[in-house]
Amino acid sequence: MQGSELLLEFSVRQNRLLEMLERLHASAVDFSKQSKDSSLRRALRRFSALQESLQDEIARFRQWSAKAALQESAAGPHLERIGAQAQLLVQALGERFRESDFGDWKRRLAQIVPTAVRLKEELKSVDLRAAFAHAADAILIDRLEGLGRPQVVQWPRKIWHILAALIIVSIYLFIPVEFSVKMTVFGCFTGLALVCDVSRLLWPKFNAQVVKDLQKYMRQREVNHLNSMTFYALSTFFVCLLFPKATAILAVLFLGMGDSLASIVGVHWGRHRLGQRFSLEGTLAFFAVCTLLSLLYPVLNSAFQGPLWLFAPLAGLIGAVSERVLPRLDDNFVIPLFSAGMLQLLLSFF
Repeated sequence: MQGSELLLEFSVRQNRLLEMLERLHASAVDFSKQSKDSSLRRALRRFSALQESLQDEIARFRQWSAKAALQESAAGPHLERIGAQAQLLVQALGERFRESDFGDWKRRLAQIVPTAVRLKEELKSVDLRAAFAHAADAILIDRLEGLGRPQVVQWPRKIWHILAALIIVSIYLFIPVEFSVKMTVFGCFTGLALVCDVSRLLWPKFNAQVVKDLQKYMRQREVNHLNSMTFYALSTFFVCLLFPKATAILAVLFLGMGDSLASIVGVHWGRHRLGQRFSLEGTLAFFAVCTLLSLLYPVLNSAFQGPLWLFAPLAGLIGAVSERVLPRLDDNFVIPLFSAGMLQLLLSFF
């Protein structure tokens, strides 16, 4: 049943991409026949919508094919090359329309049309049966070999995850400057991270270089999406800006220490699954780390007079639950914001 679903999904993705290239070719031909400015503007609007849908479809196709281990097959590199060429084609079309004064737009489009035609023919030539057979074998072998075998921990990523939290907390606690100055520094860093991340998604060559340089710190799903560290910067900035110091520090530590150590425990010792992404062992580790961190709260807030033996495990429970409340969103964004909000609500009862 799984093999049939895999073949069907692969066929649907190929047909969708082929259809997008057909439409791209048709639009390019239409552009070359346009002569009036008003019709050219309408054509440009149609191209804009087509460009976005084609880029989205290529991204989804490449993401799925990587997930299915097609990159290891004979057809995999071929599909990857076609996808990359199609993305460059779309980018070239967009750049030429944005930069051109439309004095020579017919000549420019005439140069692009053959590329679209060639890509269509190359995509048709992919051997579906060979690609499917290899993908099915790769998935089966991976599952058989993976039984009882821990996944790989990206240690550079985890170390940076922890260090980032400690750096933020250290600046917040020990740098003797005004709060507004600290928030300005945090805000500038967050803005820079967001601009750089969005820029690499807009420029494929820049993205390829970034992915190559930071491959130890990135996951496959982040190649064509915002990086988790961008969400990390955004969430910790908003937490420090919106919540009291003690609550903000605890929430940042929940993310940096709790999430990282829970992930390591889950990968190496997780045996009892709680859904696709979580394990009982990892969740318990998250709870234990957050509970221990919560014991520091009276040090962070000397006005706290509540029973620490009750507050700490409840705060630990908040941390452990935080990564599961909105599974569709990046946990680097959800964990600190949810934890800070719930901690503040918990503190109102003490």
